[in-house]
Amino acid sequence: MSYQDFLSHYDGCGVVFFSEKWAESRTAIQTSDDVLSAVLEFEVEAEADAFFTLMQRDTRIKNAPPYIELAFAVYGPLDRHGRPERELLRSHCWSARELVEERLGANKLKPGKYLFAVFNPDKVGRRDIAAVIQLDENGKEHRHDVSATQRRLDVCCSAGPDLPSHRRLEGAVVRCSASSGVEVSTEECPDAQDFSSCSGLSVVDPRSGGRGDKTVKVGLSSGMKLVAELEPDPNAEQFSFGYRISYKESSRR
Repeated sequence: MSYQDFLSHYDGCGVVFFSEKWAESRTAIQTSDDVLSAVLEFEVEAEADAFFTLMQRDTRIKNAPPYIELAFAVYGPLDRHGRPERELLRSHCWSARELVEERLGANKLKPGKYLFAVFNPDKVGRRDIAAVIQLDENGKEHRHDVSATQRRLDVCCSAGPDLPSHRRLEGAVVRCSASSGVEVSTEECPDAQDFSSCSGLSVVDPRSGGRGDKTVKVGLSSGMKLVAELEPDPNAEQFSFGYRISYKESSRR
């Protein structure tokens, strides 16, 4: 086949990584009319390179609907209360057949439990998608299924402009991240986030572990960083989440 023939039949190519020894799970998911469509809890038995894929039905299949914008993120490992330590990765938010992210080499997953969260920013419901988790677990010489179960959601906030958004899963804390560019000229950059509009949630003081101030300084950062951690008040029956961002003028650096 000539190069021109290839271009007339295909619009791209990719490399597929696969081994019969890998642990794997494929979970069918139906999107809901909420931004956070699903959360899977999965377990890693041994230190592993990991590949994560979120798949939509191929539009070349007859009667398949058009692709919708989706994104996913992976959090963990979970502590003994089922709370994730941190966000490990996030995908692009694209309307595409598949979204793929990986954790390899020095970023391998440690043994433990993790969360795979699916985000649906346009709130398109009743779309059949699939989440695929593939683990190359060190020392495992036989293929086995990854233990993955769908986790019940307790959603207490609405999505922000970036995905994954700020959300609380059942038994978990809210973790808020932000980023601001440092190479700017006479532009506004985030200065502080005010969480006083939250109800049923308290900001955690990172030094004492107790309740912290409702206003948290953001500061300049070249990438994503943790701004605040909020935890449910033990006597609260309902939760709501909101925040205001104050800005300051940034000079060129």
